[in-house]
Amino acid sequence: QSCAELASLRRTEENLAEMRAALEDMAESVNNRTNGTSADVQFHLAIARATHNEAMLKLLRFLHGSLEESVQLARVNSERTPGQPQKTQLEHQSIYAAIEAGDPLAARL
Repeated sequence: QSCAELASLRRTEENLAEMRAALEDMAESVNNRTNGTSADVQFHLAIARATHNEAMLKLLRFLHGSLEESVQLARVNSERTPGQPQKTQLEHQSIYAAIEAGDPLAARL
């Protein structure tokens, strides 16, 4: 199972609130054209926490530096294409919506 898929089955209201806060920070960075890497990483860590699977969370924490570098690179690259940051934000919102709805198939996709 993917991290998002498992999170959709196990998430709590507290997990959802953490994801929403990260999404809001990400949206603010898109609107202000600032670096949203930290918020993006926090969103993915919140999903990992929502799995309530310690091994998955430990793995993501172990990969944190690589994840942060990957997210930073992806965000810098997306800035070069008009409309891409907004599209990426919508993709993250779709992941959140699937997790919130408890829909593992949509969360995985």
